[in-house]
Amino acid sequence: NLILKEIERISDLINQFRHLTPSRSLRLERFRLSDLVRDLRKLYSSAGVEITLEGDRTVEGDLSLLKEMFYNLINNSIEWGATKITLRVDGDRLAYRDNGRGIREEDLQNVFIPYYTSNPKGMGIGMAIVKKIVEDHGWKISAFPSREGAYFLIDFNPKS
Repeated sequence: NLILKEIERISDLINQFRHLTPSRSLRLERFRLSDLVRDLRKLYSSAGVEITLEGDRTVEGDLSLLKEMFYNLINNSIEWGATKITLRVDGDRLAYRDNGRGIREEDLQNVFIPYYTSNPKGMGIGMAIVKKIVEDHGWKISAFPSREGAYFLIDFNPKS
C-alpha cells in the first residue's frame, strides 16, 4: 500500500512537471464557467470546501488544462486553510478569492516563479503551472494583496 501511494505521488509529480514544459496545442472548446464550477463543487464538497460563482460567461479554452489550473489554485487554497472560494465574473475578468491565510506581501512578486514556495511542504510548482496554463490561453493572471485570503485576477482579454 505504501509503495502504491509513492508511485501515485511520483506520477502526480511527473504530471506537474509536464505542465511546465513547452506548450502542446490546445484542444479548444467553448463552455460555460458555471459548468466547470459545478464539476469543481462536486469534487471538493467532500473536502469541506464551498465554491461560489458570481456571474457566468462562456470561455473558449482547453477544458482539461483549465480544470488542472483550478485544481492547482484550489489545492493551494486548501493548503493555506481556505474553506470558501469565491469566483466572480466581471466582463473579461475572473476574480478568485479564498478565505485562507492569503499571500504575504513579500511573496506576491514570486508567487508564480517555478520552485518558489513559502510552504515547507510545498514544491513551488502549482502556481507556476497555473500561470503557464493561463498564458498558454493568451490570458493574464495577477496576484494581489488582500486582508482576507488569496486574491487572483484572470484577464481573458489582456491589453497588449
